[in-house]
Amino acid sequence: MIQIILTVKARDDLVRLRQFLAEENQQAARKAMAVLVEAIDSLADFPEIGKSVDSLPDMRVLTKSFGKTGYKIYYRWIPSLTKVLILTIKHQKEH
Repeated sequence: MIQIILTVKARDDLVRLRQFLAEENQQAARKAMAVLVEAIDSLADFPEIGKSVDSLPDMRVLTKSFGKTGYKIYYRWIPSLTKVLILTIKHQKEH
């Protein structure tokens, strides 16, 4: 079984993204978190679903649509350890 590990940065990102949405719309914040958790959980079954990041060969990015934009989940798939390490989560409009 593949283990999913969220870094402190990724956990902080989830809190930050939820708080940002919750300021305007609690329901949207709950839905966004559900979408992100589902996407992260899917990596346990499909760890190579994300696209490779050209400049960082060990990193992958999973893009998840939400509303008019969406989110990007940056992670590392470590097959030798059967682990997925979630590094950071960004809104698509973030740099």
